[in-house]
Amino acid sequence: MLEKHASAKLQVYAVWLPMYPGDERSKWSGKVLSDPRVVHLWDESRTAGRWFAEHVGFEGPLQGPVAWDVYYLYGEEARWEAAPSPLIATGCPVIGKSEELRRQLLPLLRAGEVSDR
Repeated sequence: MLEKHASAKLQVYAVWLPMYPGDERSKWSGKVLSDPRVVHLWDESRTAGRWFAEHVGFEGPLQGPVAWDVYYLYGEEARWEAAPSPLIATGCPVIGKSEELRRQLLPLLRAGEVSDR
């Protein structure tokens, strides 16, 4: 989806957490989300996952004290004060909600397209 909208002004933060035995930064494939607008972060201690679970929340089969395999979608007007807001959409697990994410993201991508004119 990012490839199809290469001129859209957006930023993606992918925060990777070790949630299963064997999850290690050294085993992570850099081919996942290889678009240059994606910033990859490794959260060994799950600090971001705990913070998002506590302050933003999420619902789904993986609900618990650590938010993981979840997306949070914010628009261009979002600001981070006590917590990032306004939240447009969230979903969990990401692959299971990929079609929903695509529908929610598409209008933002189109609105953010950079014109060549």
